[in-house]
Amino acid sequence: MTKRSSRNSSIELLRILSMFAIVMHHYALKGTFDWNPYNPKYSGAIKVNLFLHYFGKLGVVLFVMIGAYFLCEKQFNFRRPINLIITTAFYSFGLYFMFKLFDPTGIWGTDSIVRVLLPFPLPSGYWFVYSYIVMLFAMPFLNIIIRSLTKQKLLLLIIGLILLWSFLSIGLQIFNSKPDTFVDSFGYTPTTYFFLIYFVSAYIRKYSGKILNSKVYTMFGAVICVLIAILLSALAINEKLFNGIADLFDVNSPLVGTVPCQVYTLNNKN
Repeated sequence: MTKRSSRNSSIELLRILSMFAIVMHHYALKGTFDWNPYNPKYSGAIKVNLFLHYFGKLGVVLFVMIGAYFLCEKQFNFRRPINLIITTAFYSFGLYFMFKLFDPTGIWGTDSIVRVLLPFPLPSGYWFVYSYIVMLFAMPFLNIIIRSLTKQKLLLLIIGLILLWSFLSIGLQIFNSKPDTFVDSFGYTPTTYFFLIYFVSAYIRKYSGKILNSKVYTMFGAVICVLIAILLSALAINEKLFNGIADLFDVNSPLVGTVPCQVYTLNNKN
């Protein structure tokens, strides 16, 4: 009789919650409410909308972290990225042609078949899917790096990348960059940040230790970060503050990345 692998219900629930957070983020970003440019008349709604942006970025990091946590000790399977590409193409092209058929003058009405098919996949760019696919293809090389490093060296690598791709890149965004200095000059892209999440997930799986395994620590840290996000959202009283706080709520923000690490570690208790 084949033994079935047990599933962690806490992790499955966490995955669902992360997807819900991403949906809420897209509702805030792409919904009917006109949040950009900043309008003082709707300051209350804009503050709520801003926090939903933060909530969605948490979902993105948490979703990637869950996948990376299980991938970091698995063998590379070529079917994983290929299945993701096929699934994305199916829904992308399917939705495009459905809108083309029933609403030919709508948002994609002017797109030609060439624009739909090239580059692949269209009709819109899926930054998350692209980055996740690259992470899946890079998985065997990332695992080699993880296995070859000691605990201390892996931690130093993570700290160095956080300084470059989180603190430094967010700082450049908030202060509108130093002239001729851009975030990609330090290697930051959404894809490379997924590599960092992969390393963090592997570290949690291998070396979480007493601090990260402490329910008090993880709950306290997560609550503090969320309260800070609520406070910052409430402080968005003008366009300059709104834009600066919105940059701080980006996916690579240390304020965003801290909560998924803590929440995921807490929910991974057996």
